[in-house]
Amino acid sequence: MATKDSARLLELQYEAELASLRSHETHMRHIYGLRWGGLVLCALCILIGAVMIFLGLQGSFTWAVEAPNSIGAKLTNASPGIVFATIGMIIGFVVVFQKPVNYRTGESRIGPSLEIAQARSRGNEIGITLGHRDG
Repeated sequence: MATKDSARLLELQYEAELASLRSHETHMRHIYGLRWGGLVLCALCILIGAVMIFLGLQGSFTWAVEAPNSIGAKLTNASPGIVFATIGMIIGFVVVFQKPVNYRTGESRIGPSLEIAQARSRGNEIGITLGHRDG
C-alpha cells in the first residue's frame, strides 16, 4: 500500500512539474510573438515611410513633443513619410530596449525531480518523507 501511494505521489509530482513547464513555455511563446509583431510593425512603418518619401507624397504635419524640464522635439511641415518612419523607429526602440526575457522557471516547489528521475532510470524503489530528506 505504501509503495502504491509513493508511486502515485511521484506521478502527481511529475505531472505537476510538466504542467508548470508547459505553462512557462506558452508564456514565452506569447512574449516572443508580441516582440516579433512589434518588430514587423516597426519595419512596416519604416518601409511605408520610405515609399512615401521616394514617391514624393506631399503633405503638412506639425508635431511637437516636450517633456517637462527636459528636452523636446518638433517636426514642422513634415511629410507623411517622415512621420511614418519616425513612428516606426520609436516602435523599434521600444521593442528592442525591453527588459530581457527570464528563462528560469523558478525553484521547483515539488521536490528533487532530478533525483526522482535518476532513481526511476535505475529502477530503484523511492521512499518519500514530506518535510525531511535523508542525506
